[in-house]
Amino acid sequence: MTHDHHELTGMLLGIVREKFDAPEGIDAGTAYEEMEFDSLVLLEMAVHLSKVFDVTLTDDEILENGNIAETAKLLADKGARVCPRQGGGRRRPPVRRPPPPPIREEFP
Repeated sequence: MTHDHHELTGMLLGIVREKFDAPEGIDAGTAYEEMEFDSLVLLEMAVHLSKVFDVTLTDDEILENGNIAETAKLLADKGARVCPRQGGGRRRPPVRRPPPPPIREEFP
């Protein structure tokens, strides 16, 4: 399922706040530089977002776009979609199976 940039903006904002410890009070227009994100953080973001949204994204692209809103537009342009195995989508609850019966050893 692809997403529009408005939906992606909200998702990205949540990811940046939760996974990358962005400062409180940021919004989608806050520059990454203002968040004090260094090149390592941007690289980690690129890897994480590439997996979550099933696109190829580089740290240079994130830096060039400058903020969450612009990065969301880039992701939308790349056809971003949530990749369920990476935690972006709804997950099914685990299947609960009954425990196996106890093993009874019988000796002749």
